[in-house]
Amino acid sequence: GDVVNQKEMFTVTLEDYRLILDRQFVQRLYEKVFQRTADTAGLNDWSNKLYNGTTTGATTAWNFFFSPEFGNKNTTNEQYVNILYQALFDRNADTDGKANWVSLLDNGVSRAYVLKGFTDSSEFNNLCSVYGIRQGTITTSENRDKNPQVTAFVNRLYTIAMNRAADVNGLNDWTGKLLAKTKTPKQGASGFVFSQEMANRNLSNQEYVTMLYRTMMDREPDEAGLNDWVTRLQSGTSRQSVFDGFADSTEFDNIVRAYGLK
Repeated sequence: GDVVNQKEMFTVTLEDYRLILDRQFVQRLYEKVFQRTADTAGLNDWSNKLYNGTTTGATTAWNFFFSPEFGNKNTTNEQYVNILYQALFDRNADTDGKANWVSLLDNGVSRAYVLKGFTDSSEFNNLCSVYGIRQGTITTSENRDKNPQVTAFVNRLYTIAMNRAADVNGLNDWTGKLLAKTKTPKQGASGFVFSQEMANRNLSNQEYVTMLYRTMMDREPDEAGLNDWVTRLQSGTSRQSVFDGFADSTEFDNIVRAYGLK
């Protein structure tokens, strides 16, 4: 039969395998952090930044976790930690590790501090190696992230003495003062007990003494002790003097030492 020769033209686009891996890393962040597929613009933008070396794995992760989209999810501390394990360690959280990170968050450190703990880890470095990207690091500058024990001490003053969650500005302010040693733990406690906010609560003598037992001794008042302190207040002893009695006690000193303060 007749033989027909045909010439077919093909256009082949070759991509650097490194860019393909970068794209896969970014895609998994969209899926794990945002729980959706990546939009083309965002996928290309972050992939190219990783490929060109203008960003790192840690910085990319930070931009996802501190984006308005993730913020709008209003995740709990436990949910946040679970997502960190999935996105950055590629596994479910282990019980002890998760409990430790959640406790740190509940006691006042920032989410950036916890994120840094994940991105600085060997597990995240291993994940970055799989995708051929630089691990990198992030920095934190808030006072509450400089010493978790001191932060926890201040946080308990908010939750026990003030009976509310700490505000970030106040937490950073008081933590900074204790770290710089411009205030002692006793002065810190005094700042809460004799604050305008506390005055506005209008505590009765019994409520005031009960608050001091919980704040300065980490326990409920015993009946004899409560009656004794209330009687003193009713007899004219100042609230400052009663506070000093609690602040100078062995029990408060033990609390201070437990948080690494002196």
